[in-house]
Parts: sequence; C-alpha cells; structure tokens
Amino acid sequence: MIRGNREVWARGSAKVWAWESTKVEASDSAEVWAYDSAKVVASDSAEVWARGSVKVTAFDSTEVKAYDSAKVVASDSAKVKAYGSAKVWAYNSAEVWAYGSVEVEAYHSAEVWAYDSAKVKAHDSAKVWAYDSAKVVAYDSAKVVAHDSTEVVAWGSAKVVAFGSAKVVAYGSAKVVAYGSAKVEVSGLAKVWTYNPTVTVTNCD
Repeated sequence: MIRGNREVWARGSAKVWAWESTKVEASDSAEVWAYDSAKVVASDSAEVWARGSVKVTAFDSTEVKAYDSAKVVASDSAKVKAYGSAKVWAYNSAEVWAYGSVEVEAYHSAEVWAYDSAKVKAHDSAKVWAYDSAKVVAYDSAKVVAHDSTEVVAWGSAKVVAFGSAKVVAYGSAKVVAYGSAKVEVSGLAKVWTYNPTVTVTNCD
C-alpha cells in the first residue's frame, strides 16, 4: 500500500521495527507508516522516531498513531510497546518520550493519552504503566513525570488524572483528581498518595 511517498508493509508476526534504513512490518489491523531514513510517521507532520537499539512494536489490533505535530520518540534502548487493543496516542503538540532503558507500556484496553501541550515523560529506569482499563491522562500543560526508579502506576479500573502541576498515584477503582498543586478529591475505596518523585512504590499487589 502506497500513501504519497510512504511505504507500508503488512507481514505475519506483528513486528514493527524502525532502524537506520527503516524496515517496517505490521500485522493485524495495526497501522504504521514509514518514510525517509528511520522515521515512522502517522499523520500530518508527526514524527515517530526509533534510535539506537530501540524497538517500536505494535501487537494485535493496536494503533500507534501520532497526530498533528506530536513527537513520539524512543531513545537508546527504550521500548515503546502497545499490547492487545491498547491505543497509544499523541495529540496536537504533545510529546511522549522514553529515555534510557525506560519502558512505556499500555496493556489490554488501557488508554495513555497526551492532550494539547502536555508532556508524559519517563526518565532513567522509571516505568509508567497503565493496566487493564485504567486511564492515565494528562490535560493541558500538566506534566506526569516519573524520575529515577519511581513507578507511576494505575491498577484496575482506576482513573489517574493530573491537572496543573499535580502528581498523583491511584490504586484500586478509585477516581483521583488533583487540581493545581496537590488538592485531592477521592471517591470509593482507595489509597491516594501525593508523593515526592524520589519515593519508590513497592508491594503494589
């Protein structure tokens, strides 16, 4: 299938790789576009780059899309993966970056969205995970940042929403909303922490 000067391959085992001369393979209903040298690009002026030993992989019916001027960048040995029917989307000018050995993963039907100018970043060995039907959403200019070995995790059907500069972690089915600098509203049974990013979360089961 040819779209402009873009070449798209659909082959067997659902491996989507972009490295150097750009080899791209996709299976099922996943959509991946590649052109130029090592650019995997969705629509408009968005750029999805794979550098170093990075693997950009789409499994099953996953959609990995970058809209407008968004950049989805994986540097060094980082893995950016979407499993199951998960959608990893970057809208407008949002930046979703994975540095170092970071893993940014969306499991099952989880949605990881970055709207407007929001930045969702994982530095060093940090993991930013969305499990099950959880939604991790950053609106406006909010930053959801994991530094060092910190984990920002949403379990079950929890919704983690950060407005302003708030940082939030939610467990269970709770709805947690942080406005501005750490105002928290909680409904349901939940443990809600607004913590220093140097804290390492353990025993999350």
